[in-house]
Amino acid sequence: MQSITVWRCITGTWRDTFCVIAEMPLLCFVTFVLMWVAMFVQYKLRLMVPTSLPDGIFGPFILNSMIEHLSGIPILIVAIPAIRRILRIRFPDLPSSTFEDYLRYSFLCVLMLLFGYMLLAAIPLTTAICRTAGLTGNNETPFAQTVTLLLRILFNYVVARSALLFPYIALGGKIEWKAAWRDTHGNFFVIAFIYIIASRLPAYIVANSVIQYISGSKMNIFLVFALQAGTKLTLSLLAVSAFAWIYLSFSNDILRLPLRNSGRIYRKAG
Repeated sequence: MQSITVWRCITGTWRDTFCVIAEMPLLCFVTFVLMWVAMFVQYKLRLMVPTSLPDGIFGPFILNSMIEHLSGIPILIVAIPAIRRILRIRFPDLPSSTFEDYLRYSFLCVLMLLFGYMLLAAIPLTTAICRTAGLTGNNETPFAQTVTLLLRILFNYVVARSALLFPYIALGGKIEWKAAWRDTHGNFFVIAFIYIIASRLPAYIVANSVIQYISGSKMNIFLVFALQAGTKLTLSLLAVSAFAWIYLSFSNDILRLPLRNSGRIYRKAG
């Protein structure tokens, strides 16, 4: 595959995010409305979480984190069409996507979330181990923070090494872990850099400026959730576009893997 520079991946992500919104207005609007509704559901569910629950696997922190992901579910509607729009650069004769593609994509997202929550659940377990070992106060906090940092690094490492799977599934492929692992071998830091600069950095800036301002304003709650939904949709599309450009840049073995349904092999993938 022709070499694609890191800078081209980053600028391509930013450009294609807004191209997707401009070229798929109806699909993006439906996603926006569903995210808006999901935010109302999140708001009601947060009020139902008892603050008196003890810290643990199902403590307030993890429950609120799970609730927070509800408004991200509608992005699954537009994720595959967005990826396919970007990847038509490489595959101009793509066949139509199927319901099975959406199921695989959703299944992979659920697997990643479960893996993340499994690691998240280890944090209160670490705290319990600290107390059992007699680490309290000033000794407990640095140890727990170190473990938390290592768990975050592990999660991001697995996501980066699996990044090619999301676009591959959007193209009609299977969940080919070994091929994705081979193609990303030795490229973790580059992939992480592209994803952080193209997607996570804008999300961090917006979260600490625009969203905080909106949340702290005295605007009508309907307008607040609408602005938050629009912002979250754009940032989610940034992440999806970043995965597509990472695929264009790093996919190699995974492109040559035959699909089990031979009728859907792409004639111009070679």
